Amino acid sequence: VLAHIRAAGPSLPVCEAACHPFKAGRLIFAHNGMVGDFNGVQRELLTGLNQYAFSLAVEHMCTDSVVAFAILLTELGIHDEADAMRERTADEMC
Repeated sequence: VLAHIRAAGPSLPVCEAACHPFKAGRLIFAHNGMVGDFNGVQRELLTGLNQYAFSLAVEHMCTDSVVAFAILLTELGIHDEADAMRERTADEMC
C-alpha cells in the first residue's frame, strides 16, 4: 500500500487524474515537491518520452510529477504495459 497526499502546484488542476501515486504495470511512483521551472521545460521533457510514457503523461494531465515518472519509464526502456508488468531485479533497472 502506498498513500500520498498531494497539493496541486501553481496553475495545475485539482482532479483525480492529476493525483499520484501513478501506476504503470508493476511500477508505482509518487513525487514530493515541484520540478523547478516546469512550465519552461515541459515541452522539451515531453519531446524526449517514448510513446508509452507520453501517453501515460497525457492521461494524467502532464503534471510535473507524472512527467518525472514518464522520464523514468523512458530511461528504463519500458515501451508498453506488458513490459511494465515484467518482473525485474534492481540490477536490471539500474
